[in-house]
Amino acid sequence: MRALQFIFIFLLTIVLTACDNEFNQSTTEEAQSMSGAEVVFYDVGQGDSTLLRDEETTILIDTGRHDDPAVLDYLEADEVQSIDLLILTHPHADHIGQADVILENYQVEEVWMNGQEHTSATYERVIDAVLESEAAYEEPSPGDVATIGGFEFEVLNLMS
Repeated sequence: MRALQFIFIFLLTIVLTACDNEFNQSTTEEAQSMSGAEVVFYDVGQGDSTLLRDEETTILIDTGRHDDPAVLDYLEADEVQSIDLLILTHPHADHIGQADVILENYQVEEVWMNGQEHTSATYERVIDAVLESEAAYEEPSPGDVATIGGFEFEVLNLMS
């Protein structure tokens, strides 16, 4: 439940900051500033995976379970060619489960993780895949703000 609340707050923050942020504009103008942006919640069973994208940028948040490659089918169906940012919210296997496969099969520009370590084989595979990839690696801190394409992120909290 706590992870779901975090993701909701996180995505709400993204959607709100992706808008023009001038709240005195009309509803029509605000809707136009979000046109082309898309948030897709993938059904990966127990676990999470969310795709954010606009005309220029593709961001994937979490990758679903280690034993269910459904996210790969969704990415293919959505014609994802590369990923600008892969955010792995925490190291549980139902959130990072397919990250190693994604890093091996997609050009990923940057990976964000919260810095928590885990002893699972899934976590070890993901860390190895990050190290073997050409992706930049970041561990953002609460209060950090970053703009990735048309999306602005503010890190509110880290999962523990």
